[in-house]
Amino acid sequence: MNSPWVFDEEKFIYRELGGEYVILNLNTEHYYSFDEVGSFVFSLMLRGKTISEIEDAVLQKYKTANEKMVKKDVRNFIRQLQTKEIICAIK
Repeated sequence: MNSPWVFDEEKFIYRELGGEYVILNLNTEHYYSFDEVGSFVFSLMLRGKTISEIEDAVLQKYKTANEKMVKKDVRNFIRQLQTKEIICAIK
């Protein structure tokens, strides 16, 4: 399966630390860290999952989550990664 996302490996590096991801911008030395849910979403993106697959996985893992809120939050998180140019969607 081809990934619908591209992680910019020339500008960023990432590491998983204790189940959470940390990303460093190599140009600005600014770093980003994700909480448990953000790290889960990011890990699914790295494995090439689509937005729908990610939303379903989050709902499955966090069974008490509100479906409408999960969809909104996942899409906002992905949009933020795209805005910061950490990832981009493959057209």
